[in-house]
Amino acid sequence: MKAMIRKCVGMILMLTVWLSSPQSAARAEDAGLSPDELPPLIDCSGDQSAYGKAVALLNRLAGTDFSGQAAESGRRSDKMQLCPVLCRTDGTALDFAAWDPLYTVAGPDHCYTLYFGSEAMASIAAEALSALACIEYAELDGAVEACAAESADFRSRGAEAMEYGAYLNYCGGIELCSAVVAVVDSGVYPHPELADRMPESGFDYIDGDDDATNDPFGHGTNVGGVIADCTRGFPVYLYPIRMLDSSGYGSTSNAVNAIREAAGKGVDVINLSFVSKSDSQALNAAVRDALGAGVTVVVAAGNAASDVSMFSPAGLTDAGVIVVGAAETDGSRSDYSNYGSSVDLYAYGSGILCCANDGTYTEATGTSVAAPHVSALAALLTMTHAGIGPAELETRICLSTERTGEVNIPDLTRIIPAEHGFSLRLLKLDPEDSVPLPAAARPYTAMEGISYRSSDETVASVPGGVLTPVGPGRAKITAQCLGLAETVFTVEVTAGECRRLTLPQSLKSVEAEAFSGDTALSHVIVPAGCESIAEGAFDQCTALKTVELKSTLQNLPASFSDAVVLCPEVDALEEYLKQHQISYILQP
Repeated sequence: MKAMIRKCVGMILMLTVWLSSPQSAARAEDAGLSPDELPPLIDCSGDQSAYGKAVALLNRLAGTDFSGQAAESGRRSDKMQLCPVLCRTDGTALDFAAWDPLYTVAGPDHCYTLYFGSEAMASIAAEALSALACIEYAELDGAVEACAAESADFRSRGAEAMEYGAYLNYCGGIELCSAVVAVVDSGVYPHPELADRMPESGFDYIDGDDDATNDPFGHGTNVGGVIADCTRGFPVYLYPIRMLDSSGYGSTSNAVNAIREAAGKGVDVINLSFVSKSDSQALNAAVRDALGAGVTVVVAAGNAASDVSMFSPAGLTDAGVIVVGAAETDGSRSDYSNYGSSVDLYAYGSGILCCANDGTYTEATGTSVAAPHVSALAALLTMTHAGIGPAELETRICLSTERTGEVNIPDLTRIIPAEHGFSLRLLKLDPEDSVPLPAAARPYTAMEGISYRSSDETVASVPGGVLTPVGPGRAKITAQCLGLAETVFTVEVTAGECRRLTLPQSLKSVEAEAFSGDTALSHVIVPAGCESIAEGAFDQCTALKTVELKSTLQNLPASFSDAVVLCPEVDALEEYLKQHQISYILQP
């Protein structure tokens, strides 16, 4: 066979033309090209796309089938026996001819796919290669399968339960770029809701052509529909890659190349709603390469109701890989969902209304449809936080979760930056004053506290969030936290004398005109036991700048309108302050 191959002097050039063609596999078959006629060495080391297409073409021409029993016991070929071995070197030049592969496909980053004539020969080669110090991994090509499960009664789309509506309203007030999610799956049918979401048709590793918008299995269309549903009205686009066949099965080799292609395209997020039944180093390495390229990878945990620690890629714990299990609306883990320490969070996955591959809608159940709920959020966060990396993005998403029952589920209201506790433009302080500033945005954002910066440290500094006067002048105070980076007020430090007044702890009320006309009074501290302050109690206190409340009062005198009120974090009082246009800083 090899002698015949070597006679085909022009075959490499012919194959290169076919691999660069949108109809590569079709042209190969139309021309009568068989595995016997392919060159023994196909060098695609400079082009990931060509490498993936070459492997896909060999897989297709060999008639690889991973469905049913074949997925359990190994590969089955209807045309001829071809058993691939996936391997990667550390860059050391290696002559693979010593292991006598029928074909060697060389790819970028020192990746190779070696094809042998039997599973026994492939196993021997993989074991021998693995023993070499220069080999990072060498393994038999395996099978991956879609994380689909039998559908249950319809409950919700999941997006509503996770408060996507509130988050989209927040995002609507921000100038956004676009984001792209690669759906590495069974293809994505151009459903009316999805057609405008796919500016590119992707690549089909099953048929070997540049069009992944055919989806006979329907699984990828379900996944794409969830992402579109969660990002309605926003420029989140899908890049479809087909590597699962019409039965929902695919090869590890095609999955690896699909992930690498997606990362090479510069997508923002890769959604993997499939799982390998073994721990594949090649698959794990492809995911890690994507992370290295700045791409966040969202992985379905799988539906075997078992621990995923030894499965790929759901067993990965690398920062930037978000593994998603499925939950029910009562906060319990779905009985079919996999679990384990690598599962980062759960999303609703039962009875989710999705786009179908015939242009209609269908219900889908499984971690497959739980994962895209999180991929959509990851895409939105890349749009609202330009330059965010996979590790930080994973942290933000995981911290947005809330424990409901036995699992942690994202509640997107927790990542909406709310009012940061200020209602003032100018705060006047005397040298002896210091004001603690809010430690977090309101309500709790689940991300990080507020940090403060002063534009002039010689006027005022903010060590540990406490505004401290330094010298006369004005400085701008800037607050920074998730979704917030703005100058919140200007502080003015005066050089004059001030008088601070702390009312007695036992004082229940302050009578009318009690301190009226005290022109030296600048700072008043009202104890927790005080229940009321009469109107006029502080009239004509022209130097009054700060009123510090230790508890909530039902009402405040109008004379406080020229001061800044430091008050507890109580919504009822806050509404009163806003209504009467009294400047305030909310204190914990």
